[in-house]
Order: sequence, then C-alpha cells, then structure tokens
Amino acid sequence: MSKRDLTALKALFSQQDQKNEQRGPNNYFNFWDMPEGSQCIIRFLPDLNADNSMGFVVEKKMHRLHVNGKYRSVPCNKMYNSTADCPACAVSAAYYKQDDKVLGKKYWRKQSYVTQALIVESAVPVNEGEESPVGQVKLISLGYSLWKIIKEAFEGGELEDVPFDFQNGCDFIIKKDKQGEYASYVLSQFSRRDRALTPDEIAYVES
Repeated sequence: MSKRDLTALKALFSQQDQKNEQRGPNNYFNFWDMPEGSQCIIRFLPDLNADNSMGFVVEKKMHRLHVNGKYRSVPCNKMYNSTADCPACAVSAAYYKQDDKVLGKKYWRKQSYVTQALIVESAVPVNEGEESPVGQVKLISLGYSLWKIIKEAFEGGELEDVPFDFQNGCDFIIKKDKQGEYASYVLSQFSRRDRALTPDEIAYVES
C-alpha cells in the first residue's frame, strides 16, 4: 500500500469518527439477539426522501478495515457518488490486478441495505433498566438473506401493495432459526394479511 493510499484512508477514518460523534447513540434494532426459534414483527416505513426510488430502503456500502489493531467500518465513497474515487476500492483493485484475490476481497466494499421500521413485536431480551423496543421506530440492517426474501416478494408478485403503506401495507416477520453452526433467517416472510396501522402507531410514526 502506498503512502498516498494510507493518507487517504486515515482521512476517511477521521471523518468517520466525527460522523459517529454527531450521530449519537446506536438506533439499530438488534433482532439477531433473539433466541433461536423465535420471531420479531416489524413494519417497514417510507423514506422521507422523496427522491429515493427504492421507497423504503437505502443501499449501504462499507469497507471493513483493520487499522492499529482495531476493525473499523468506513463508508465507501461510491455510496454517495457512483463516480467518486474511493481509496479503499483502489487498494482492493490493485490487489486483484496482482491476482491476490484474498486481499482484494478483504478491502472490497461490503454491500447491505438499511431501512427504518416500527417494532410491532420483539423477542429480543431486554436487560433490567432498558426500554423495550416495541412501539419504537428503529433502523434495520438487512443482510443478504433478508434482502433476498424482500426482493423475491416484490419480483414474485407476492405483495398487493407497497408494504410500508399505513392503511394497506403489511408487517414483516423476522424468524430466527439455525443452519449448522450459524443463525438463519430464511423462514422470514411478509405477513399474508394486510394490516392498517392503528391511530396511535400513525401518530407516533408521523411525529
């Protein structure tokens, strides 16, 4: 890695630290902490950004880098501008050109999706003194398996309306199981019944 690449990466880390300080506490719903064999129910909510063509999902591109003994997640510049230069992507591409697929993959951006949702039902354990997430709006990180289920529901005509519609939408059920040594969410699905949000839910969401 050249000194120029390292300088650019250090700048990215500095920017990320500043963003984390401004962002405040983590507002993600940690559904992965629920016990195996249980489920959580959420209701996707529309993005307030009317220019978001995906309606309720934002694509997230991050680099997972190991610097000074710590792993850090750094946003890829491509997430904000498809034509922007990204030093981490440049490092990855350089390794691929050298036929080093291991390091090339290591530095390549990881793609996931983020959405916000109203937590309708939760099986996530709550520690003493902590507030239950039920009834709150949280961010949801959609890994590959959950994103695939959502994508196939749209492509297969399973949905009669957009799932985040307040009146004609439907809830999404996240089911946690186990395949081998790892957690699995392949049984997750959209509810087969439409459900209008209650007046209290709508008032909270709109606030």
